[in-house]
Amino acid sequence: MKGGLKIKSRSIYRNRKNTIFLITALLLLAIFSFNSCDYEKNQTASSSHYASLNDIQVHYILEGKGDKTLLFIHGWSCDTTFWKAQIDFFKKDYRVIAIDLPGHGKSSKPEIPYTFDLFADAVREVIDDAAIDKVFLVGHSMGYPVARHFIKKYPQKASGLCIVDGAYFRVPEEPDKFIEWKKQNDGYVQSLKSDNRKEFLNQFLASLFVEESPSELKAEIKAKMLSAPEHVANSAMEEMVRPENWKEYPLNVPTLAVYAVSPDIPADNEEYLRSLFPLMEYHLWDKVGHFIMMEQPERFNSLLSGYLSKQFGKGREGGDLNDMGLE
Repeated sequence: MKGGLKIKSRSIYRNRKNTIFLITALLLLAIFSFNSCDYEKNQTASSSHYASLNDIQVHYILEGKGDKTLLFIHGWSCDTTFWKAQIDFFKKDYRVIAIDLPGHGKSSKPEIPYTFDLFADAVREVIDDAAIDKVFLVGHSMGYPVARHFIKKYPQKASGLCIVDGAYFRVPEEPDKFIEWKKQNDGYVQSLKSDNRKEFLNQFLASLFVEESPSELKAEIKAKMLSAPEHVANSAMEEMVRPENWKEYPLNVPTLAVYAVSPDIPADNEEYLRSLFPLMEYHLWDKVGHFIMMEQPERFNSLLSGYLSKQFGKGREGGDLNDMGLE
């Protein structure tokens, strides 16, 4: 979704005719689904909380200790479990919150519009429920525009931002190009509501990975995202392509951005993001898919830990593994 949403096909998902391969894939999916459920069970026993936003119960995980708080916001059709490697790592030095946005994970899923404004207010309610004044936001994919909206609405509550392969749209100013842009993006929403929804989603999810993406992780992510309620996924996608949500304005907060090399990423991605986040440190990683923090958790955690150490003067030392000569 960087600058627009495109559906790509990758050969790794084709021609699955071999019975042994199919059985192996199913076994791997079962194993990782079990591991994910086991993780959720352990988290529920020790750290699950609920904040109330009108009639919506917003589920969140609260772990760790310290005077600085990290708040992790998942992407479209995802949930708190996508941050399990980060929760386990950062809770040793920080308070850590991972939110299930309304309609996702263990949060309430009413038949309502799922807007960035709703999501931002949910983040605010979670912070208030946890009695925390300020958070450093970490947003993956759709979690980036949610975090951006939150910072715009509640600037006093944000100490910084980490953009993890953040999804965004650049709305054309020229009338002809805008009409084409809107037609294309409205088509994505209609595809989610069509009889070909499953085929569309399979193509979309396949486009989020690269050849190096672990097969068992792909199976786990796909199963999770396909289980998201249709009314939630459809409404959130409608919100993603709403032109009004992409008005450009600078946010002067410390910002770390980490993107994966992709055919969809604009050539001027760094330059464009710097116009929105003047205090930005930017990284571009190759041979990793959209779920950077899950595919390369050690590298991601090290980078974020090092950045936080520079900003806050605490935590374990870290940095980009490339910069440290470890890759």
